[in-house]
Amino acid sequence: MIQEHAAVNVPPPTVPEVRASLERLLGPDFSGIWAAVCVQARIAPEAQLISETEFDELLEAMCARGSICRVIAMSWKIRRTAARKLAEIGR
Repeated sequence: MIQEHAAVNVPPPTVPEVRASLERLLGPDFSGIWAAVCVQARIAPEAQLISETEFDELLEAMCARGSICRVIAMSWKIRRTAARKLAEIGR
């Protein structure tokens, strides 16, 4: 039997984590793509903390880029949803 609250402490993703994952996978193309994604999401490229709405917009902007950006964004969306659902269970 799985412990009821074993996975409740899954933290939601952060902007620095999303940025780092893009940087690792995009290599030399990262700076230009990150700048474009941030413009589309209407956030500063150096932002560390953003609102929930802005985070949704960031992930949507990444999805809109297609290719590997979309795959990365979808993985962060999964983690974000999991964190929310597990937090609700833990209440």
